[in-house]
Amino acid sequence: MKIFSFIKKNSSAVLGITILVLIIVAMLLIKNLFMYDENKAIYGSRLDGLEKYKVSSEQIDKMKKKVSESSKKVEVKISGKIIDVIIDANDDVNLESAKKMGQDILEEISDDQKNVYDYQVYVKNEKNKSQFPIIGYKHHSKENISWTKDRAES
Repeated sequence: MKIFSFIKKNSSAVLGITILVLIIVAMLLIKNLFMYDENKAIYGSRLDGLEKYKVSSEQIDKMKKKVSESSKKVEVKISGKIIDVIIDANDDVNLESAKKMGQDILEEISDDQKNVYDYQVYVKNEKNKSQFPIIGYKHHSKENISWTKDRAES
């Protein structure tokens, strides 16, 4: 009985607290309905089974070594199912040899890995800016790298 008398005396405060709690619950429901769920992985289930095809650090080192004679610096980054290769080519490298460097990197990857990962190859050359940078992309379902359109000397 004391509770009912307390509620009657403080009816406006109880009503305000009840409305506040309902607003908070409604906001949480709306957030869960419309907002990104932080508990889920960024890539969803697209990376399930990728552990079987993991690119080893030895393979990455072989990729770098394969093009080290024609380049100043090589970076290889893997994020999800994408392998990014950034090559800072030597000054004497032309377009054909740059494209060959992209193909040479693919030789260090197994066929199973080629069918899982997408590859992006970015070749830059500070001396020959009229033809560089060039970008190559290989989708996991394709056999060859597709390169950006060659730039003509001007």
